[in-house]
Order: sequence, then structure tokens, then C-alpha cells
Amino acid sequence: MSQVLPDSRSSRYCAAPRSRSAPRPTGSSRGCRFEVYTDFPGRRTWLTLDIGLVALANLRDWTSQVYGLGALGALADLSERNITLRLIGAKIVAYGAISGRLSGQIKALFYRHRSIGGYDDVSDFLIAPAEDGSAQTRPGDSGTLWHLETTDAAQPLRPLAIQWGGQTFMAGPEKASFNFALATSLSNVCRLLDVELVRDHNTGVQPYWGATGHYSIGAYACDAVRSEKLRTLMLANRDKISFQLAELTPDKIEDVFRDARQNGGFVPLAECRTWSGSRRHRGSRAGGRVE
Repeated sequence: MSQVLPDSRSSRYCAAPRSRSAPRPTGSSRGCRFEVYTDFPGRRTWLTLDIGLVALANLRDWTSQVYGLGALGALADLSERNITLRLIGAKIVAYGAISGRLSGQIKALFYRHRSIGGYDDVSDFLIAPAEDGSAQTRPGDSGTLWHLETTDAAQPLRPLAIQWGGQTFMAGPEKASFNFALATSLSNVCRLLDVELVRDHNTGVQPYWGATGHYSIGAYACDAVRSEKLRTLMLANRDKISFQLAELTPDKIEDVFRDARQNGGFVPLAECRTWSGSRRHRGSRAGGRVE
């Protein structure tokens, strides 16, 4: 299998800063050509990689942590020598730039997403959304890093693949749509770009800050009130402001957000989000709001 990037010209990448000043460069890249899975017989098969190597302008601006997922384990190292159908059905998780926390299952290996002129374009992984009604991947999630869940909950997640695209399938009499992710094996990415996975750079920042940080402040603030009457009131309504401390976990928070999106459930007030949809205007949800 092969993949060819367009040319060898250099490119520069810029990011918009938080202030209103002009975007500043984050790094540069060069095009290149790869061959993958050379032990496989598919000579008229092209593997879609959609990857690149960028020389960062300032390493201190970056962290190796994945927001919302905590510490990461070792790379799930795959090649033509050990990749098997045992991966089908494996549970994986990610945190998309648009969709937030994502859960799914591997449904296919070397999925053919296009065929033309006798050549097949395939993706390492076809990833189905979780069956529990949680968030599905959406446009803008390209570059999301998917991780294998381990059988031991105490063990860290293992980085597996980089999402580069998606495909929507429709099923049932109501033509319900399901967004599947298309992803490239991270093992191929590291080998072809001649890089190693870094898991311990600039990891001092709590990766769960976001909603978990805001709710932590709200929960502990209820205990910090000095007035006895007001403190009693705050503690009696802690579940309206935040969560009980024993329930303050990313998974519990995501469950509440999911219920708000699907059923109009209440969202504790310490995390102020906006929700938009075809039948509601932004900010119209009673109580907390969620996107």
C-alpha cells in the first residue's frame, strides 16, 4: 500500500492568538512520499494517511496531554505482523475539538471508502459511535487522537489512531444518521515520520480542568461559606450548583451534559455553557445550558 503527498514544497502554519493581534506562526512542514504495509499483497491499494510533521516555533506552548482523558499509556503498536480481527469491537475513546468526549468501537480494518480506476482508497480504521446515545464525531474533529480502553480501569489509555475524516451511514425506517470516524494507525504515523510518541511533556496542567475544574470550585465553595444559614442553604443545593464530591468525575459530568442535550435535563450552574439546535435559540434552556 502507498500514500503520496502532493509535493515537497514547504508550508507554514499559523494560529490565531487569543488577542486581536495578527495570527502568529506555529511551525512549518514539508511534503513527502510513503509506502506502508509492504508485506501485504495489495499493490493497487492506497492507504489514506493525511498526516504531516510540523516543526513547532515554541515548544512551551504545547503539552503532550489530551484534554479530558488524563494520563496516557504506551502506544498501541500495530503492524502487518500483529494486526488481527481481534481489534474488531474494541472500545476506544477520544476528545474531539468540536464534539468533545467521544466513545466508539472499531468496526472495520482497511475500510474501503473510495474505489476508482481499479485503485482502492482505504482507511486503517472505521470507528462506529457508541451505542449509548453519546456524542458522535462531527466535522472539525479531524486530528483527534483515539485511544484503546484497557480491561483494567486503573491502567492508562493507549494511543491508537489519528482521525482524518468521517462517513455518515443511515439506518432504520426513520433514516437515523450515524457518524463514523475514519482514522490512521498512530504506529504508521510514528514510523513513517520517524518520530516517537511523547507522553510527559508539559503535563503539569490538570487535563480535566474545563468543566471538572469549574464544578470543583463550585462544590468546594459551598463548604467555604462562613455564614451558617447561607452555608446550610448552599450545601442543601450543592447538586444545583455543582455535583456531590463523590460524583465529581468527567464521566458523570458528560452523562449530565448528554441528558441535557437529548432530554432537556438540568445542568448544574457552575459550568455555564451554551446550547444550540434547530428548535431552540442559544441560551434558551432553563437552568444550566449545554452545548
